[in-house]
Amino acid sequence: MNYDYIIVGAGSAGCVLANRLSVDPNNKVLLLEAGSKDSKLEISIPLAFAQLYHSKVDWDYKQEPLEHANGQVIFYPRGKVLGGCSSINLMLYVRGAKKDYDEWADLGNKGWSYDEILPYFKKSEQHNDRKDDYHGKNGPLKVSRGNETYENPLVKVFQKAGNEIGLPTNEDFNGDNQIGVGIYDTTIHGGKRQSTAATFLNEAKNRPNLTILTNAHTTKITFEGTKATGVIFQHKKKSKTATANKEVLISAGALNSPQLLMLSGIGDAHYLKKHQIKVVKDLKGVGQNLKDHYFFPLVYASKEKITLLTESSRFNLIKNVFKYFFSKKGALTSTPVNSGGFAVLDDEKDRPDVQFLFAPGWNTKIDATIADRPDEEGFTIFMIMLNPRSTGHLGLKSNNPFQQPEINLNYFDDANDLDLAIKAYRMADKIFDASAFTAFKGKPLHPPKKLKQDLDIAKWLKETIETVYHPVGTCKMGNDEMAVVDDQLSVHGIQNLRVVDASIMPTIIRGNTNAPTIMIAEKAADMILKR
Repeated sequence: MNYDYIIVGAGSAGCVLANRLSVDPNNKVLLLEAGSKDSKLEISIPLAFAQLYHSKVDWDYKQEPLEHANGQVIFYPRGKVLGGCSSINLMLYVRGAKKDYDEWADLGNKGWSYDEILPYFKKSEQHNDRKDDYHGKNGPLKVSRGNETYENPLVKVFQKAGNEIGLPTNEDFNGDNQIGVGIYDTTIHGGKRQSTAATFLNEAKNRPNLTILTNAHTTKITFEGTKATGVIFQHKKKSKTATANKEVLISAGALNSPQLLMLSGIGDAHYLKKHQIKVVKDLKGVGQNLKDHYFFPLVYASKEKITLLTESSRFNLIKNVFKYFFSKKGALTSTPVNSGGFAVLDDEKDRPDVQFLFAPGWNTKIDATIADRPDEEGFTIFMIMLNPRSTGHLGLKSNNPFQQPEINLNYFDDANDLDLAIKAYRMADKIFDASAFTAFKGKPLHPPKKLKQDLDIAKWLKETIETVYHPVGTCKMGNDEMAVVDDQLSVHGIQNLRVVDASIMPTIIRGNTNAPTIMIAEKAADMILKR
């Protein structure tokens, strides 16, 4: 099996690469995905996202016990399907702060400032409404305002409450400024999820020069000296080898990309030898610099029967199913968190510290299905901490490529993170205390009483912490001793091998990571094709 380019991972980045590299019919491209096709019905129905967790389309990982958060072991979803996490996420289209990317450039990564990467965001995007200098209209990825087909009445209540405490209304979180409250843009169009498989890959899948293999688990990168020559993968219970004339591109995500590099002999030499892995290149940063956003859900009871619990009652659920299949409208067409905002907790900072997601229903676990949720009307503010100082790492449990990696997120290792989380709790509770919520807010549900003392808040935060599953940084871009790739995304000291996904982010961005990952792949494709 001989190709020009081999792409490992058909997720948010891999599907973009497969599309852009196969536009030229002279490029023979192989796309390998360890998971299945994206044929599961719940993938396309936005509100059915939680049904995808713990299913065959989810790697269904677990973190290691959190040392600084009561030893909690948290579920960690990862897409194991065409489209990767873009096929199982909450579909928010958020790019982050402008200065996030300027910071990348300031760290020595040429070409990655905001002004230089904005064209790649626009290139991928086909926004159904916005027409300005920040948005694209011709890209494969269809993006819409989050209230296009459904808006719960509590959404406007949340926005008024945010205004009351001093947060302005923000019409576009991907425009000039992130700060404020408003409606998120989403990767939903016509009531259906717009994953990178449904958009980029669907556009390219019938090209004769593109081969897509699902249920193809890559186990190793092959080398001649320090030159990548191809990959070994298991497909239909057989081990197969494919060679790459030009490049091997690793787009397996921030957990699986460093795992594959280490299994292939790229990583800390001492660590690899402990796992009886032959060293190809000693790169100490592989699997290090693991950053992630985490969240806390604050829930109050609702006096009015207008939440998603009402929408999912027997009668209304049947009604919404009919609405979905016949008109692509109603609650099933929406993510439950289509509104929210960004705020600064520390006056000295010029970028937001916290992101709020407002859900007109109550939920304390990311993987809670409708059947799991309490039989009580309520609404939730999720507080997402955007710039944690705590840094984790990813390792190997063994040299078995079919065993999940060791995920050490190390939340709250830095005391400053807990201090900011306490401030975020107080701000979220202040939103709920605003007069806009007076007619709707009942008793506190989670926590079951209002917390006033920092010690009580801190204790609750440690018991409640959950991941937003935004891992980045484990193959970080840069020139320091812990960098794994350069600003062309080529692995240091290795020829014909690049990493193209969220793992290359040197610092975590202020917002959801799906849109930036797509941007990274768009820019990488141009660099690979030397445009």
